[in-house]
Amino acid sequence: MDRIDGPGTGPAGRGLSRRRLLQIGASVPLASLLIEACGGSGGQPSASSGGGGGPENFKGVTLQVVTRDGGGMDNKAPGIKAAIDTWSKRTGGQVQFTLLGFTDVPVKYAGYVASQDSSVDVLYAGDPFVGQFQDKLYLDITKQVGQTSAFLPGTIQALSRDGHLYALPIHSEMEFFIYNKQYFQQAGLDPDKPPGTWEELFAAAPRLRKGNRTPNASPLLAPNECIFYFAIFLNSTTTKLVSPDGTKLQIGNADGLAVFQTWYDGVVTHKFFDSSVLTDAGSEYDTGKIFNQGNTASMLNFSELYEDAINPGAPGGAQVPSTVADHVGATIMPGIKTGTSGSCNGFEGFGVSRFSRNPDAAASFVREMTSREPEKIMNLTKQFPSSRKDVLSDPEVRAIYPVAAILQQQGKYNIDRYGAPYFTQLEQVMSETLTGLWKGTYSPAQAQDRVMTKGQAAIDQFFS
Repeated sequence: MDRIDGPGTGPAGRGLSRRRLLQIGASVPLASLLIEACGGSGGQPSASSGGGGGPENFKGVTLQVVTRDGGGMDNKAPGIKAAIDTWSKRTGGQVQFTLLGFTDVPVKYAGYVASQDSSVDVLYAGDPFVGQFQDKLYLDITKQVGQTSAFLPGTIQALSRDGHLYALPIHSEMEFFIYNKQYFQQAGLDPDKPPGTWEELFAAAPRLRKGNRTPNASPLLAPNECIFYFAIFLNSTTTKLVSPDGTKLQIGNADGLAVFQTWYDGVVTHKFFDSSVLTDAGSEYDTGKIFNQGNTASMLNFSELYEDAINPGAPGGAQVPSTVADHVGATIMPGIKTGTSGSCNGFEGFGVSRFSRNPDAAASFVREMTSREPEKIMNLTKQFPSSRKDVLSDPEVRAIYPVAAILQQQGKYNIDRYGAPYFTQLEQVMSETLTGLWKGTYSPAQAQDRVMTKGQAAIDQFFS
């Protein structure tokens, strides 16, 4: 078993195994893990200088920011870079960024909780991480932030739990359906009005497949992404994955069975989804490469990768210049039934570590990154759609960002991501079950029963 030792993992070099770290927020009580790692519980974070309603002065403070790699959420991103420059000039503070691989974030964050690591000030945040760690890692910044009416309500909701705001959103990304209009026309489909249901799309799979080209490249079984993609199907129904209080799975009904059946039809029966991509750890960026190279007819992806696809010039996040730029179409997600749609949010932002020695400075910098000017810069560079209404409605932004209309329409449907403290355990059940469904171990009904039984057991264990 690998061990994580060294600074930040406990006194006297005591390490925690990866398995133990992944148990944080799950069946093992957090307090016992903190005692195991640190020999006791820590106090409240100390306040840094500045704030108080007057000019902010953080001279001598260097904030440590931890974020994901992959582009758009680091100190090289135009909007964030502008925020760093403005904040440093205004407050005298400095900022340093550390980048983590997306799939490494949960383990690293669990380590911060176990060690009560005070060396980190600002933390990358998203719906699944806020849901998983909540106040075990993130500081409630409701008072520091104040009024949030400038933001799209859904973005604030995704980064809050039980009335506590744990992060501010930088963008309002959500997945939608991106396709090659030329390939669709060659398959006898209307390139301007693609099928509106999954079954209609699946039926066209033989006509969309040609040589090495697949009908769709989407990583439905990517590490830590199974619930994300499952939700895209589920959210076109009226059923939510879990109850409002988070204690009960709710997919044991006809809607739930329809989701498992639709997933099976697309992956197994019709082979609409490229099997070689299903478990791709590179996730949306790798599927963007495949689409840009003309090797798939469609993908489920974000506006960042849509912008890559319509740009024949320098590579963006997908790191592959598009060869299909003149043929890219986009629309809302198909639904299980006619007239329905659903997606899953990819909202990202930043919060403050509850163990930070500089919480005031950290909250100040989070506010700066999510203020109007940095977000407008981000949106004008077509990296992400802003989380702010005053940016999305800006005439300059609207003139160069037509995909905003699709995002606005998609956002009218359910886009829940269902982040929860027991996410790791539920994700494992979902991953194992959907992999079994793909491999023929389970039928759709058996997969539904297994998730309801084992998934509910994982939730019950967490709350016991």
